[in-house]
Amino acid sequence: DAWIHGDTREQARALGDRLWILNHGTNAWFPDDLVELIRQEVPEAVFVDIEDGPITRPDITADAIRRAVAAAGVTARGC
Repeated sequence: DAWIHGDTREQARALGDRLWILNHGTNAWFPDDLVELIRQEVPEAVFVDIEDGPITRPDITADAIRRAVAAAGVTARGC
């Protein structure tokens, strides 16, 4: 109930471009119209279109994490 009714927009905005949202067009929990609303509410967030399957395909998630780390300029020693 808390997850469904919680309002985390303020926290999401505070993250700015550190918030990365992985999206694929067949996600029943986050359909395209909801993703568009999130884009409006959190304009600095980074949206990454990915293949379907971030849960069943950990390589997709790992690739997105590598991209986020590289974008942040974090080195292996900085992790």
